[in-house]
Amino acid sequence: MAPHDEDELSLCRDGGFRVELEGREPVTLSKGELFVVPRGVRHRLVAERPVHALMLERPETEQYGN
Repeated sequence: MAPHDEDELSLCRDGGFRVELEGREPVTLSKGELFVVPRGVRHRLVAERPVHALMLERPETEQYGN
């Protein structure tokens, strides 16, 4: 799980996935739903099968994991 210094928006375009947040309940997104991870919250996106998603964050945001 990785925190960022700014908010991060995730939009589910097709399929579904969950956003796991440290110290909070996971959020499950389905097609057409979006979620904003507040800055500083450790999180990760998890998909059980292929999904199309859009993540909006600043270009200089460092990515962790794979």
